[in-house]
Amino acid sequence: MNITIHKNGQQLGPFTESQVSEMLRSGQIALDDLAWTEGLDQWKPLSSFKNLQSLPAQTPPPVAGLATPPATVKTTEPLTIWSLVLGIISIVGCAFLAGIPAVICGHIGLSRIKRNPSLGGKGMAIGGLVTGYIGTIMGTIGLIGILASLLLPAVSGARNAAQKAMAKNDVIQIATAITAYETEYGKFPNGPEAPRRVDGDLLAALTGVQNTDNPRGIVFLEVQTAKEGRSGNKNGAFVDPWGGAYMVILDANYDNQITLDARMGSKTISKKVAVWNDTTEHPDKSVHNSAKRQVTSWE
Repeated sequence: MNITIHKNGQQLGPFTESQVSEMLRSGQIALDDLAWTEGLDQWKPLSSFKNLQSLPAQTPPPVAGLATPPATVKTTEPLTIWSLVLGIISIVGCAFLAGIPAVICGHIGLSRIKRNPSLGGKGMAIGGLVTGYIGTIMGTIGLIGILASLLLPAVSGARNAAQKAMAKNDVIQIATAITAYETEYGKFPNGPEAPRRVDGDLLAALTGVQNTDNPRGIVFLEVQTAKEGRSGNKNGAFVDPWGGAYMVILDANYDNQITLDARMGSKTISKKVAVWNDTTEHPDKSVHNSAKRQVTSWE
């Protein structure tokens, strides 16, 4: 049987079955190419010829000297390179400036690789993400430390201001209580016209717990127990927020003149009662801190 082949717009043949079979083996023609032989009313694919369908498929033999085709080389996604570089820089010292961009580039690079398998650089992207996150965390810790160092003086200053306001209120309350005592009993609590601590009998008389100097038990001054950073009664003495005792001088001879001691400038003031806090009892006795914490009832 002679077979005529129609391929690529050309009519080839006629060929014998053995010739067609050889052409199929060599790849010159394919089973889906059209063919015609005597007795057919139209062209049909070669696959419809039963004698040709039984032909075994053959793989072309390798060409001598031809090496195995090289594997396809993937193109590295540029953002993965940037991610790794920026991540390393962030650890070296740039922290946020490089860490955050490294993380962003790493995520975008991985996303692009996932969508396009022909792209490479996954390992670099992961390395950039790890180093970028580490750099960002290091930067966060450093920033917290800087903010803390900046805020600490402000917080300390605010606390000292609040404690000084508390101490100022205390000395005024003490002076007011002594004045009220003098109005009630027509005299000052017993004691010489000299600096004395607000403790012992004086504190008892003002708080109404001692009947010898305050027989009516009137509470002229309320004093709570001292706590850390707060004024109050500590071991029987009224102390300021820093732990220094409150001091007082009374106008015992009623000449409306009080002479202060050397610690308060050795000056004379026109007052019946003078109250201040003893900063020499503070844990930090520096001149600077003593001046900032000094409070008086007459100024």
